[in-house]
Amino acid sequence: MNRGFSIMELLVVVAIIAILSSGLIVMIGSSQLKARDTGRLDQVKEIQKALSLYQIEVGKFPVHPTTIIITGEDSFSLALEARNVIPEVPPDPNHPNSVYTYQSDNSGGDYTLTFCLDTDSIFGYNQGCGNTIKP
Repeated sequence: MNRGFSIMELLVVVAIIAILSSGLIVMIGSSQLKARDTGRLDQVKEIQKALSLYQIEVGKFPVHPTTIIITGEDSFSLALEARNVIPEVPPDPNHPNSVYTYQSDNSGGDYTLTFCLDTDSIFGYNQGCGNTIKP
């Protein structure tokens, strides 16, 4: 009597393992994107809080009538850091492929922060770069 597995049994086991592992890889990748999106929203809200503190100190928001990309080394970031309202302005974790932007009106009375998300997993925001936060 022969003992052992046939080639078909081994192929079935390998196929099952491959299917399960591919599903696991997809789930891990999706979780990483969702975690990055959550981090992005936290960073944008941190910038928003810094803008509120800046506005309390100066009486208006930083004036940038044209859109500026937030890199952490731009004039907008340097203005917030100079007022000590934020220790360091964070750029998007996937910069330069995705960016945060800032634009205000000419008087510094209103602003728009824009940011990108990789998923639509955060309620109220969409996948892509059309997400905004205003005061």
